[in-house]
Amino acid sequence: MQHITGPLWASSVFSFFKRLYARNKEAAQEDPDMGCVFFPYKSGFDSLAEALKMPKSRAQWKGKPWYIGWSNCDPVVRHELRKYYNKPYFIPFDAETGDQDWIFMGGPGPGAPIHLDMVNRPSWQAQLSGQKTWTLIPPPECEHVLSETASNHAERRDNCTGHQPMVSHHKGCSYWRIEHHNWSGIRLI
Repeated sequence: MQHITGPLWASSVFSFFKRLYARNKEAAQEDPDMGCVFFPYKSGFDSLAEALKMPKSRAQWKGKPWYIGWSNCDPVVRHELRKYYNKPYFIPFDAETGDQDWIFMGGPGPGAPIHLDMVNRPSWQAQLSGQKTWTLIPPPECEHVLSETASNHAERRDNCTGHQPMVSHHKGCSYWRIEHHNWSGIRLI
């Protein structure tokens, strides 16, 4: 994707995935037993196949907001996707999620609700566009460590490590990693 931004850029990325999955329609099917799932969040879509049929105007963030995610388990799609990125040099060899790639996309506004990511290996994320803020919530035994900041946002600190668990992710700041795996949830805001 050349130097395109905003809704036109989003439409280009969406079109890329639409074409990629159109060439292999079975790749858009869920298989929860294999870990291949679709997360509609509040988009109104019931499946990846349905989401990929959204009108161009909605893909450009005109109309009802949307945010979706899915895990790809299809080897043909995986092979094509992995042509576009390399694992960062500082991530251990086994940092990939095996045969799965997770893809999340959407327009401005809230994304995923509070949830727990169960990842057994170190992981990383590439941010292609926009901004995303993660609030990392400490485990229950450290939940009482909460102080209000001047900006009226809650600031949480892990009582054991002293980490301030808020991470902002911007286009161009492509990678982050958490060594301390004792967080109990991640929420997009």
